Order: sequence, then C-alpha cells, then structure tokens
Amino acid sequence: SYGEMLVNLAKMYNNAFLAIECNGAGDSVLNTVVNQLHYNNVYYRTDMQSGRIDRWGWWTDRFSKPRMVDTLRTALETGAFHTWDSELIGECRTFVQLGPDRVGAVSGSHDDLTIAVMIALCVKSDSPRRRNTRILVY
Repeated sequence: SYGEMLVNLAKMYNNAFLAIECNGAGDSVLNTVVNQLHYNNVYYRTDMQSGRIDRWGWWTDRFSKPRMVDTLRTALETGAFHTWDSELIGECRTFVQLGPDRVGAVSGSHDDLTIAVMIALCVKSDSPRRRNTRILVY
C-alpha cells in the first residue's frame, strides 16, 4: 500500500517526518501509517486551547491554500527552495488563480507535486527544529 511505501521510505531516511495531506484518499493513507503501522513521526494539528492532537495530517482547503501559495512564492523568491524536477516545474507553470477564492491547476493539468511541496514548506516553516530539514517529495 502507499502508506507502507511511505513508512519504508521514511525509515530509509532516518525515520523522516511525514506531512501527509488528510483530504480524500490521504485519510486512508494516514490511517495505515498511524494506526496500522504505528509510525508516529507524522505531522498533526493541535487544538489551540487544549494543546492536544486535533487531527493527524495536513488539511488543504480555501483557508490554508493562500498561505501555502504565499509560502511557496516566498521560498522561490528568496532562494530557500529550488528544484530541477521538470514535472514539478511543469505543474507550477499551470498552477493559476481559478477564481476569486480558488487556485489550482488549469483544466487538464495536475497539481499534486505542487501541493506536496507547498505542504512540506508550510510544515517546515511551522517548526523551528525542522527549518534546516531537506524536503523530499514522493
């Protein structure tokens, strides 16, 4: 399964921190990673009042996407992130404003790699001890 592949890959990279999108199919992947394989070096959101784990995984929606886009834009402009991956570069070129409150890939294009990089950059910026961490996107 994809969850097993992620955990195996994470273990190859010194028990890497996983930031898994929990929308849609990601919820099943998270269930496999956290509940079945008991891999716990996974991003989670905390409840601001109690400090307890609110939910495993990154939630992408119309509220989180503007921050994600700004984080990628800043990382590219400052040189904090660069890539030679032609597939990612192609996706970034088709990632546009789709409406007043919507961004994403133009019709017929994909944005999976772009979203993955944006999630990784946001999670990295949220955690001081992860700021010098290298980002791998699979």
